[in-house]
Amino acid sequence: MNINELKAQVYHLSRTGNTRQLKLRYPNIVKNYDLRFKTSWSEVLSSFQIVAEEDLSLADLEKSELMLHNSLLKIGTIAGLSINSIEKDWLSIKKQAEIEDIHIEEL
Repeated sequence: MNINELKAQVYHLSRTGNTRQLKLRYPNIVKNYDLRFKTSWSEVLSSFQIVAEEDLSLADLEKSELMLHNSLLKIGTIAGLSINSIEKDWLSIKKQAEIEDIHIEEL
């Protein structure tokens, strides 16, 4: 499979149309790859295929993230925290998730 075929499959599975959209939507998946090379595209495709095989859609993962963010907003508001403080906490959680594997039970 050539690099353009790999890209087409990645774009299809990720529901993106180009490399820029892919990097913006899925930075955790593509951040360690140099997308100028075929081997990188092959590995990125494998990552998306694993998610598809586990019967989890990327849309489901995005919905889960949105649900978690909304829950944090509600709980933070109830606790009397400012929106700025809540958003800082959310960014901290997202940053920590990029660094290590975080499970919902830990939050």
